Amino acid sequence: MRLYSIIAIIIAVAITIIFYQNSKYVLEENKQVLIVQFGQVMKAQTAPGTYYKIPFIQKTHFYDYIIQTAEISHQVPTIDKKFLLLKIKAFWRISDPILYFKSVHSSNNAANRVEDITEMAGRMVIISHKLDEIINVTNITDPDNIQSKREIEIEIFEIAKAKLLEFGIGLTKLEGKISYPI
Repeated sequence: MRLYSIIAIIIAVAITIIFYQNSKYVLEENKQVLIVQFGQVMKAQTAPGTYYKIPFIQKTHFYDYIIQTAEISHQVPTIDKKFLLLKIKAFWRISDPILYFKSVHSSNNAANRVEDITEMAGRMVIISHKLDEIINVTNITDPDNIQSKREIEIEIFEIAKAKLLEFGIGLTKLEGKISYPI
């Protein structure tokens, strides 16, 4: 009888340890976590610390909070049918973890979405301007009619930023380089 009691105590302690280890999670700096229960997001946690969840029922999805980059390069026609090479480097982070989880779910999908949307925004802006409005900024005769490269970059940033917010992605910075194709 004593042997059965010792085995029962060992099993109870082992089960308790397993449940404790599966219920505890540590959130580090520059990370955020979503707690998902049966496919539904229960809560998002962004403050570092030790937290607990219901073991085996709730799952944790950790995401980096730090800024990530996406780079694209493509040829774009201007309104006067001349082609330019547009290189864009976009810096982004997760702004809404719940929306991010529901729409893109992974950093690879998010990077692809950032690339697609910044390319589309760049194409929209470049195609609406003439070549000399974009490239020939040094020979400004009428500053009111000619946009600088920086203004075009800002225009691309604003379009892309608005579209990416729908996916829980915050565009923090955009670097553009416009040149003639080789």
